[in-house]
Amino acid sequence: MVHEGDTVEEFDQICEVQSDKAAVEITSQYAGVIRQLHHTPGSMVQVGEALLSIEMEDEVGAAESTSSTLESVADQPPTASTTAAVASSSTDAQATLASPAVRRVAREHGINLASIPGSGPDGRITKGVAYATEATTTHGAMGYRRAMVRSMTAAGAVPHFHYCDEISVGALLRLRTSLLSDPALKGLKLTFLPFMLKAVSVAMRQWPDINGSLSADGTSLLQHHSHNLGVAMATPSGLVVPNIKGVESRSIVGIAQELARLQGLAQAGRLGQEDLSGGTLTVSNIGAIGGTYATPLVNVPEVAIVALGKVRDVAQQGKYGELEMVPMLAASWGADHRVIDGATLARFSNSWKAFVEEPERLLLHLH
Repeated sequence: MVHEGDTVEEFDQICEVQSDKAAVEITSQYAGVIRQLHHTPGSMVQVGEALLSIEMEDEVGAAESTSSTLESVADQPPTASTTAAVASSSTDAQATLASPAVRRVAREHGINLASIPGSGPDGRITKGVAYATEATTTHGAMGYRRAMVRSMTAAGAVPHFHYCDEISVGALLRLRTSLLSDPALKGLKLTFLPFMLKAVSVAMRQWPDINGSLSADGTSLLQHHSHNLGVAMATPSGLVVPNIKGVESRSIVGIAQELARLQGLAQAGRLGQEDLSGGTLTVSNIGAIGGTYATPLVNVPEVAIVALGKVRDVAQQGKYGELEMVPMLAASWGADHRVIDGATLARFSNSWKAFVEEPERLLLHLH
């Protein structure tokens, strides 16, 4: 956000720092001039390291001393190795025949032209050859991606039990459609996901082990009273799973409002630590992208996760033997098999399925 030579006032924003869990804007504690940036954008900074140096009006002497030191280093004569490196680079550049356009491609893609044999006239390197030998681009795992690497590595060590089922969502879709014009929404986009989340929470009351986590020593199952349901979201920075706190005490509209808030923050990379911590079960709406079934991995230390597939029209036999098209949704559950056995997961899924297929039953459990 700032460059060397910029003037800043106290509390001005100077940079954004992204940790594994959240992005935080750093403000200046002083008013003055930026004299030195100690790190480049995108670099790794350890906690406690200085980010930049600011010259204040009462620090002119210190600034002159720093400037003098930098000049003395710059004025030192080049060493033999430095001279040799410069000479070698100069020789390579002179020996390489390439047009300015090809050299630009090489700079942009990290290609060493000196290592490419020319195939054009007089050994000239063509743009096609430069593209064909394009170097590999390395992107460091930072922020959300680093958290995803760590989370999925932990999940890979958990023995999983997976369970899949199909749910009729015709009644749910009709209910949602009838509510779209309700003034209580106030322009809020209402999808079927808030209903799914509420149904998970209601079913958890019957099967509380699903809303648990394994203790650190692996000897106990901790049952959580608050239903903090995480929603997996794909962002430009990677996968992130913020959670909606206290779903058991929220209305459908309240869940939809909180979901919209978290989605906006996730896309902007502005989720806070409070939004990302304390989840007790994760819901992945993979069907919004595509696909029917999945084999999801739990978000450790949670013990259960569900992946929702896309809604499909499936031909089924009607009540009187007629053929009818029914909107169906596939649900793929994953559970930590150390603490959740297959029968428990199947029964919990059946309870959840009943509330989704008959969403009016949720009215009996709203606070």
